[in-house]
Amino acid sequence: MWPFKSAEKILLKKMDINPFYPYILKDNELIINARNKYYWISVILVIITLSGTLITWLVKGFKNLFFLIFVISFIASLIFSISKLGINIYKLVADEELYIFMKINIYGKKVTLSDIYNIYIRVKKTDQWGTRKYYLILGGYKMNPLTISGKTKNIEELRRLGVMIAENLNINFFDYPNCSPYHAIIHYPPDYDYEVVL
Repeated sequence: MWPFKSAEKILLKKMDINPFYPYILKDNELIINARNKYYWISVILVIITLSGTLITWLVKGFKNLFFLIFVISFIASLIFSISKLGINIYKLVADEELYIFMKINIYGKKVTLSDIYNIYIRVKKTDQWGTRKYYLILGGYKMNPLTISGKTKNIEELRRLGVMIAENLNINFFDYPNCSPYHAIIHYPPDYDYEVVL
């Protein structure tokens, strides 16, 4: 048997542990704190280029082409790392039927406050190496999408788990095509035309 668990089993385990997954309940608030996905890569690049700069300086001296290459690489990786500093905060306020998204970085703070019908769980697809796989995201109006599952070929199980997450959080669920019978819409905009057939 393959030693790795499938993305659906991992997601189901996370849902069993935390009924509000991907949010955590903290001080009676549903909240997610997420760093930029490239933050740790940028930190590793800074460490590697700084180490290379110091080793080259100690072994060859600072009048060397390798030293210059490592110094330029270190400066570039430091700038990249600083640009990836910051955190995204996702809050869901169920009582007031709204959500808050805050993006805090070196450029300042951006806050989005919107109604609950603008936040959703959605199936996304990706084609890698000739294989189509699917994954779940938490998305919304003026909000950075947050990947909440691994990639899998089993779209039926992923849809089922996505609907369960959306129902637990009392938000909408959307399948990857725009027109799909698998959408689970709980909240509609106030000006929605109910005569329109999805």
